[in-house]
Amino acid sequence: MKQLLLIVALLSPVIITNAASDHVDQKTQPQLELYVYPGCPFCKKVIQHLEENNIKQFVKIINANEAINYRRLQVLSKSTQCPFLHDKKNNIKMLESNDIKNYLTKELV
Repeated sequence: MKQLLLIVALLSPVIITNAASDHVDQKTQPQLELYVYPGCPFCKKVIQHLEENNIKQFVKIINANEAINYRRLQVLSKSTQCPFLHDKKNNIKMLESNDIKNYLTKELV
């Protein structure tokens, strides 16, 4: 049994990280997630707003067509409607493109 554990331990990947850099990465990651469907005109409207106001880098855009993202969208929003904004920092969940645009303007512009 000890030999088996040793073999498993030797074959397991080892991840060496710097705690300070991990902290920085956590702080610099976008706290805003925007779930979108490619081709959706309402989603495009919000993305265009991000680009026009140079704030796209602060928002993580997530393709809701991918299965794992679709399931996460269902859990977060209790719906599959997009665009859907999730502000993890302030625990805000929001539908409707105009509401999302107004919120992003208030928070980031």
